[in-house]
Amino acid sequence: MSSSGRFEQIRGTASDLNGWRTLITGSQPSFQRIDEPPEGGAFSGRLTRQVLDRISAHLVEIKAERHITRRTEEHIRNTPENVYVVMFQVEGESVFTQAGSSATLHPGDYTISTSTVPYEWEFAGDFTIFMLRFPQTIIDAPPQSLLPLTGRALSSQEGFGRYLSPFVTSVVRDPDLLGGPVGQRVAQNLVDLFTTSFLAHLQQVTAGDTPTASLFQQLTDYIGNHLGEPDLDSAAVARANFISTRYVQSIFREHGTTVSSWVRERRLANTRRDLADPVLGEQGIGEIAMRWGFPDQAYFSRIFRQAFGESPKQWRARALHYAEQTRYVPAVADDIAYESGWA
Repeated sequence: MSSSGRFEQIRGTASDLNGWRTLITGSQPSFQRIDEPPEGGAFSGRLTRQVLDRISAHLVEIKAERHITRRTEEHIRNTPENVYVVMFQVEGESVFTQAGSSATLHPGDYTISTSTVPYEWEFAGDFTIFMLRFPQTIIDAPPQSLLPLTGRALSSQEGFGRYLSPFVTSVVRDPDLLGGPVGQRVAQNLVDLFTTSFLAHLQQVTAGDTPTASLFQQLTDYIGNHLGEPDLDSAAVARANFISTRYVQSIFREHGTTVSSWVRERRLANTRRDLADPVLGEQGIGEIAMRWGFPDQAYFSRIFRQAFGESPKQWRARALHYAEQTRYVPAVADDIAYESGWA
C-alpha cells in the first residue's frame, strides 16, 4: 500500500509542450512521455487536477494537430504504487493501445489502463478527456482480472455506461464538485461506478473462459458483506459458501492474492475512507475500526501506520482539516498558470 495521501488542487494552462510537461508533472515522477509535435505544430493545453487522498481526477483539454503519450518500462519502474487509470473521452478522438489491443475512443467512450503495462495513446487533433487515477487495491477486483478490458473501448450508450455517463458529464461540466467536504465522496462514487461498469463488461467478455471466475466473484461479494466480522477468514468464507477451505485458498491464489490479504486491504480502505468523512467526524476511531472488523484498536493502529505511513489519528486530523478549509474557499486554485490562447 501507499504512504499517506495528498490533497492538491491545481488549474493551469500552457502554451507550449515544455510548459505543459511542467504543469502536469510538477514535483512528482513523470507518469508518461509526451512526444514532440510535428515540426511547426502548435500546442497548448489546459489542466484541472484534483487529488483527494489516493484518488486523483484530471480534466485535460489540448489544442494540437497531433499528440502522443507513451508509458514505458522506465516509467513503470519509477511508479511506487500500482494504479488504474480510467480515460473518458469528452471531445475529439483518440486511439489507446495496451497489452496488444487498441481502443478507438469517440466522445462518450471510455477505457481502463493499468500502470504495470506500457501503453501508447494517440490523438489526431484537439481533444478533451477526463481521467481518474486510483490504486488497484481499493476496488474489489484482482489486478489481472481487468486485463481483458485494457485496450477495449466501452460505450456510455450501452449497458451500465448509460447510467455512468450523466454523472461523469456533471463532474466534467463542474469540476468543483470534487472540492469541498463532499469531494472525496464524489471521487469514491466515480471509482465505484466505473468499477461496476468494468465488472459488468468483464462478465460478458470472459464468459466461460475461467470456470472459477463467477465463484471468485461470489466469494468476494460475501467478504464485502461481512467485513465487520472479526473472525472472517478462509474457513469462515468456505463454510458460508459450502466449499472446502483449501478450494477457497486455491481460487484466491489463481487470482493472484490470498483471503487474508483481500480482507485486510478492504478493511483498511474502508476505515481510511470513513475516518476522512466529515459526516462521521463525531464517531470515535475505535468505533469505526470495529465496524470494519478491527476490535483491537492497538493492532488496527499498528497496521494502519504500516500501510499508510501515519496513525489513524494523524490521518483523520489532516483529512478533516482539508475538508474544513475547502468548505469556505474555492475548490480549485490557480497554483500554476502559463500564457495560452484561452480566455
